[in-house]
Amino acid sequence: MESRKEKARLRAQAWRDKQPRKERKYTACGCCSVDISNLHFNARYCSEECRRVVGRESERNHPDYTSRRRETNLRYTANNPDARKESSNKYRLNNRDYYAARRAQRRAAQLERTPPWVPSSSMDGMYALARKITELTGVQMEVDHIVPLQGESISGLHVPWNLQLLTQTANRKKGNRQ
Repeated sequence: MESRKEKARLRAQAWRDKQPRKERKYTACGCCSVDISNLHFNARYCSEECRRVVGRESERNHPDYTSRRRETNLRYTANNPDARKESSNKYRLNNRDYYAARRAQRRAAQLERTPPWVPSSSMDGMYALARKITELTGVQMEVDHIVPLQGESISGLHVPWNLQLLTQTANRKKGNRQ
């Protein structure tokens, strides 16, 4: 003997079978344009990966994306200094060729922009001063070029009057700008 639920299910199935079949229109994935008309009628994407990709793109278009991303990274770095340092060291070890090429390029640019009439010893004092301040205060100091050696619109010279002392954070913020 069939239960009430089973009878109700069979009646509903019989009713659905009598209904005229609607031809489903072609539906494409919102990410990769693959036909998804055979999936659930509300489906928008062919896979979870496509849904994530579109989500990331719309997130990147958000006006606050860069500031939110920066805050998240700073918070993670503050809470996980050892993990951040370890991953950074691992990345550098796996990309040694890239960093060697960058160092060579920087040295070449520095040599190319050092006039022959300026002795290299005249700039040694600035680097020694930066090292001494770092030792005494514990604040990481760096020698910075006021006009960058490899600027986009202008390139400075590697001469004493184009050098200044900056803290490491200020120098990183300044980047390749005047």
